Amino acid sequence: MRYFKPLLTLITTLFCFNPIIAFAEDQANFSVVADQSPYQVDKDKTYFDLALPANETVDLTIHVTNNSDEAITIAGEVAQATTNLNGVVEYSKTDNKLTQKVPFDVTTIASFDNPQQTIDAHQTVDFVVHVTAPTTDYAGIVAGGISFHDVTEEKATEDTAMFKNKFAYAIALLLHGNQEVEKNDLTLTKGAPGQVNSRNVINATIANQTSNYVSQVTVKAKVLDSNGKEVLSDQKENLQIAPDSVFQFPVYYNGQEMKAGNYRLQLTVSSGDQIWELEKEFTITKKKAEKLNKTDVSPKEETNYSQWLVIGLLASAVVLLVILIVLVVRKRR
Repeated sequence: MRYFKPLLTLITTLFCFNPIIAFAEDQANFSVVADQSPYQVDKDKTYFDLALPANETVDLTIHVTNNSDEAITIAGEVAQATTNLNGVVEYSKTDNKLTQKVPFDVTTIASFDNPQQTIDAHQTVDFVVHVTAPTTDYAGIVAGGISFHDVTEEKATEDTAMFKNKFAYAIALLLHGNQEVEKNDLTLTKGAPGQVNSRNVINATIANQTSNYVSQVTVKAKVLDSNGKEVLSDQKENLQIAPDSVFQFPVYYNGQEMKAGNYRLQLTVSSGDQIWELEKEFTITKKKAEKLNKTDVSPKEETNYSQWLVIGLLASAVVLLVILIVLVVRKRR
């Protein structure tokens, strides 16, 4: 049996082409190695990249090894692949959203034989995931992930009330339909004020309406007020959007005060030779602006007091000059 080569990388480099993802600052106390499936599309790929006949069931086996000197309990979980606000695809369970066009939820067709197992020191156990293809055909790729985390480590952290880095693995699980995706389709479904980590933003909700990855994405964003004046802008490159996922792209205020009014959000999104010009109008109420400004922790823009001092002095000089002119004119009369 041919084995996958486990690939360790930081979570900040999580993309669909990284099959086995590990994230934490401390060294892991367990490792995973996955058997390759006979339904593998490309046998050089190091993640589950499957094309299953309709209603076919396959068992995926992942070997999990305890590298520590004590017994540990490992839990496995299946999740749909999503896109986080940094434009990175995530393969473990998150609060990120999917569109309603997703052909099916991976969690409904893939499940663990035994999702939690205790592993003795320096021993290996097998986790088996049963995957059953849908009875109906679909287009493109449905993406998910199989993740593993140490329950023992999490419980110890809770008991001691001390912060400790958590180490986990995620293996991409891609399922190919027989129908081809004609072209990618991105839409801007909403623009709205909000906060990210207590910092004021305008959230641009970008929906990938196709079952396909959109990679090497560049987003250029502008927020215009009712007079057409640009009040905010941002640009990000080398992003990736998971199939049928919703990408919340935040445009930060960076210390500016949020003001009530009517606005227009304009995006230029590109991927290779594909370009989408997207636009959405939205309103910020006075109540919403005041609420968000109170809790915004962004460093506020410093008032340029020297500039205002110069303006004040010039204004005073003009007033004095007018008074002198008036006095001179009156005296001559």
